[in-house]
Amino acid sequence: MTEHLLRIEAVNLDQVLADTDQLSVIRGGGLLALAAVRRLDPEGREPLEIRIDDGAGAHRVELELVSGGASVGLYRYRLPDAQATFANRVVECVSEQLAAAYPHHNFVVDSEPLLDGPDAFHKARERLIARNRLRQLRQPTPVLTQAGDAGPRPCEWDDLRPAAVPQQLKPGADGKPRSAWLSASVHARYQAGREQKQRFLDDTTGLDLAYTEDFETLAGAFPRDRRLQNKLAVLYFDGNHFGKLQAGCASPASLQAFDHQLRTRRILLLRRLLNHLAGSDDAFYTPDEAGAEPRLRFELLLWGGDELLFVVPAWLGLDALCCAYRAMADWTWQDPEARVGTAEREAPTPLTHAGALIFCDRKTPIDRMTQLARDLAEHAVKDAPGGGRDRNLFEYLILESIDFPAEAPTDYLCRRYPALSHRRPLSPVPDAAASIQALAGLRDAGRIPHGPLHEGALRIARGGDCGQSAAAAEALVADLEARAAAAGEAAERDLAQLVDTLARLFAPDEQTAAWRWVHLAELWDYLGPRRAVPAGRGA
Repeated sequence: MTEHLLRIEAVNLDQVLADTDQLSVIRGGGLLALAAVRRLDPEGREPLEIRIDDGAGAHRVELELVSGGASVGLYRYRLPDAQATFANRVVECVSEQLAAAYPHHNFVVDSEPLLDGPDAFHKARERLIARNRLRQLRQPTPVLTQAGDAGPRPCEWDDLRPAAVPQQLKPGADGKPRSAWLSASVHARYQAGREQKQRFLDDTTGLDLAYTEDFETLAGAFPRDRRLQNKLAVLYFDGNHFGKLQAGCASPASLQAFDHQLRTRRILLLRRLLNHLAGSDDAFYTPDEAGAEPRLRFELLLWGGDELLFVVPAWLGLDALCCAYRAMADWTWQDPEARVGTAEREAPTPLTHAGALIFCDRKTPIDRMTQLARDLAEHAVKDAPGGGRDRNLFEYLILESIDFPAEAPTDYLCRRYPALSHRRPLSPVPDAAASIQALAGLRDAGRIPHGPLHEGALRIARGGDCGQSAAAAEALVADLEARAAAAGEAAERDLAQLVDTLARLFAPDEQTAAWRWVHLAELWDYLGPRRAVPAGRGA
C-alpha cells in the first residue's frame, strides 16, 4: 500500500465572510467552509464518499482526518501499489464534490505521496502547501456567477453579485412585511446561517439552548442598564505558537494527537462558557410573543483551528473574557512521540492565547471589528515586555460610536493617551472575575464619585493641569480621599477596598498606578449590569 496526504483549503474567504454585514450570511459562510474542509455535506451531517473507478469497478477511498481547522483539512489515505497513480483521480473527485456541494466557495485540493524517512511528513506537508498556493494563484478570486443566475438588480446585501432570489424577511418596526433581492451566493449562506447555527452549537456542545439570531436582539431590550443597551462585546482569542507546534509534529499520529487535544479542549471551553452565561438571567432575551422561548445572547463567528471569535452583550463582555481564560488557564501540550525511547520526560508546553475585547455599537461593521480584534491581539503579544507569546495576555478597546480606528493599534493608543507611558497588555489574573464583581459592587454602592474619577483619569491620560501622569494619579487619589473623608466612614472603606482591588486586578509590576486608574475609569460602565442604587446616591 502507498500512503498519501491530501490537503483541502477554503481560499479567498473574504468573498464569503466579508462581503456583507448581514450576520446570518457571515455565519453561514463560516459554517459552510468548516463543513467543506471536514468533507461533510452542506447540512454538516453526512460525510462525502470518494469512489474511484479503475475499470474493474468502483473502489471506495477512505480519507482519515489528520488535522482540521476552520478552513483547512489535512487527510491521509492509502492506495494499493498498483493504483498509486490514482492519486490524481482522488484530487479530481474531491474537487468535483466540493464544487457541486459548495458552489459559492473556492477550494484548492492537492495530494502528495508520503514517503519513508525522518522528515518525510514535514516535507510532504510543505509541498502540499506550495501546491495549494500555486493552484490558488491559477484560479479566479471570486466564484464566477453562472449564466442563469442573473436577476433584475444587484444583490441588496453585497452590492456586487447579480440578484437572483427574493428573500422574505421579518416585518419591520412598522409591522409591514419586508423582502430583499439576494444573489445566489448570499442567499445560500443566509439560509445555512439561519438553519445551522442552532444545530451546530447543540451538536458541538451537547447543550440544549436557544440563541438570538441577530445583533439587534443580542444587545437590545435591556432596561436594567440602558447605558449598555445596543452595545456589543466582541471577544477574540488566538493561540500563541500553535502553528509552530503543529509544524513540529514529525508524524501524522503526532499531529492527530495535537489536533484531537485542541479540538476537545475547544469544545469543553465552549460548553463551559455557554453554561456559565446561561446561569445569568441577564444573558437571555425573551421575544415579545406569547409562549416565546428565552434565547441566549450569544453569537459564534469563528470556530476551528487556533482562532476563536464570539460576541456577547457589552454587559457580559468582561465576565465572558474571565470565563474563557479560566477555562484555558491550564492548557498544555506534550508530543506523545517525543517521549518514545527517551529516559527523561520533557516538560509540557503551555498553550497560551493572545486575546482582544472590543466594546462597540451593534451597528458597527462586524468585519471591521473582526480585523481590529486580530490586530489588537497581535499588538498585545508584540508590545509585551520580554515578549508575550509564552503567557495569556489581552488588550481591550472601547468604541463609543460606530466609528473605528483607521490606524494601527499602537498609533491609536498613543494618540488616545498622549500623556501616558507605553500601554502594556493585561494579564487575566486567577481571581479577575471576583475583583471585577467587587469593583461593580463598589460602583453601584454610589459612594465612589464617578465624575471626579473620570475627570482625574482624563487628566492622567491627556495631560491637563497636573502635567506628568504619575503626579496626576497622585492628585486623583488625594481628591478621592478628601471626598471620602467628607462623606464618612463607609465611603472611606469603599475607597480603601477599591484601591486594594485595583492592585489585585492590575498587578503593580505590570501596570503603573496611573494606568490602573485609567483602566478603571474606562471600564467603569462595563464592569457588569448595574443593580438598584440606594436613594440619594449616584453611580
